[in-house]
Amino acid sequence: MKNRKEKVYPYGFNQEKELLSYKKIGVKSKKNNRYDYFNDYSEWKKHIEHIAPLDEMENFEHYILKNIRDYNYLLQNIISLVIPLEAVAFSIIYGVPDDKNNFLPLIISLIAVVGLFSVFYYKIKSVICFYEDCYKILFNKK
Repeated sequence: MKNRKEKVYPYGFNQEKELLSYKKIGVKSKKNNRYDYFNDYSEWKKHIEHIAPLDEMENFEHYILKNIRDYNYLLQNIISLVIPLEAVAFSIIYGVPDDKNNFLPLIISLIAVVGLFSVFYYKIKSVICFYEDCYKILFNKK
């Protein structure tokens, strides 16, 4: 049987586990090994302060800032894709003559795509908030 290699995280910061823990602050659930449970934000804040790589704080700061920038760019790209889709949907809805039944599948598809992008938007925004909170906690900057 092969030994599983442990995954190496940048600066020892398991962002997936920490993000899950952040999202579940105050949420009572069954015991789960995928994330740590915290009763409130203050508990989570102490945890983040404890796991910070003190010997590499300057590099870790840039790592967090890079992630914030990357996710903000991704969010801007999603927004720039959704706005034209909405414009197409409205032009189809209001610009088509009497035979609107042929365009119903297209309209439903566009609504589904916009809904899907909304879910992505929310998920990405929560990741940005996570990194911004980590940054505020560790570097006392806004």
